Amino acid sequence: MADYQLKGRCTGYKRGFEFELTNGQTWAQTCATYEFKDQLRPAVTLEVSGRRGRLTVAGMDSTIDVKRVR
Repeated sequence: MADYQLKGRCTGYKRGFEFELTNGQTWAQTCATYEFKDQLRPAVTLEVSGRRGRLTVAGMDSTIDVKRVR
């Protein structure tokens, strides 16, 4: 498990949304969780297993399933 920061704005969770981290990695949401919260450069926690993982954005209620796309 590691802590990162998102690059730019995050508007929440929705299947297919992409999350670009400041380290250059991009992760896409694969689950159907929907939650809205507009934030600028929020912190995220990412638990990785291969090219898949679980991502939590600071200030959000849910943890989502993601896959690495870049």
